[in-house]
Amino acid sequence: MSDAFPILILIIATLFVPPIGVFFVGGFCPDLFVNIALLLLGYLPGQIHAFYCEYVYYDRRAKGHTERHRIGRAPGIFSKRIQNGGDMTCDYSYPAPVPQPVQRPAQPPSWQPGPGPAPR
Repeated sequence: MSDAFPILILIIATLFVPPIGVFFVGGFCPDLFVNIALLLLGYLPGQIHAFYCEYVYYDRRAKGHTERHRIGRAPGIFSKRIQNGGDMTCDYSYPAPVPQPVQRPAQPPSWQPGPGPAPR
């Protein structure tokens, strides 16, 4: 059985009730509640958000660990499960941590002033 059949079922479920699609990919997450609120505002905004959540989930799932670090956080997605493509074994930091500058030891100056001219 390929991956296409479950995705097809998910798309059909999302067409009729958008929060079901978000629940299948994210579980009880903030995106589910955002989607329910958008659905109450209008069917189309809820539909767009649900398909966007599914797209981000399957896109991140296909990219794997190394690619997820480089692409950063998807805007408008609040769930870690959707951001990580369902991979909850590791926590990705978005954006990647900034490397700290290397501190070099202080070097004495190469030229040191002498005592100055002798007094007369």
